[in-house]
Amino acid sequence: MDPVAIQLAQLVAYSMLTISSILVASVSLMFGYRQNFGWKPIALVTSHGLSSGNVDGYYGATLDVEIWNRRRYPIVVRHVEVKTQVVEFEGNLKGWTYPDNWFVNRKDQLIYRTEISLDPSGKAPLSFELPFKKRTLDDLVDLFTIRIDYFDPRLAKLEAIDIQYKFHFGVQN
Repeated sequence: MDPVAIQLAQLVAYSMLTISSILVASVSLMFGYRQNFGWKPIALVTSHGLSSGNVDGYYGATLDVEIWNRRRYPIVVRHVEVKTQVVEFEGNLKGWTYPDNWFVNRKDQLIYRTEISLDPSGKAPLSFELPFKKRTLDDLVDLFTIRIDYFDPRLAKLEAIDIQYKFHFGVQN
């Protein structure tokens, strides 16, 4: 064999081994980081619904959200905000039982103000049922924007989870 070809083959082999070693080290670093600190918390809408309500002329919109702490250390949920585009909630309707800690800030914005401490790998369910004026069921499609602000003690700052959920109140095909 030609000595130049052997040297070229060795150069290619050593280069490939170096690149693969760097790749393995990078993947190990990423997995090590995730094992030590965990992943970003998430929020999931577990159910939504429509109630007939207990006041004439109004429906009740229900929403159940779960917040999951996937970090390896506790976090504190400071603030939850739900904004709507179509549905306008009533903030002070006589005869309606309002859920604890939920406030109608504007007709299109709800705020949950109680702090929730979430343990590592813990979850917190949040739910509400709030009134809005009756409309036809086919007209009740809305996009809910949910923002959850939480304090991350390791980073020493407020972080946010933003999700959008399409509400379908009527019958779907």
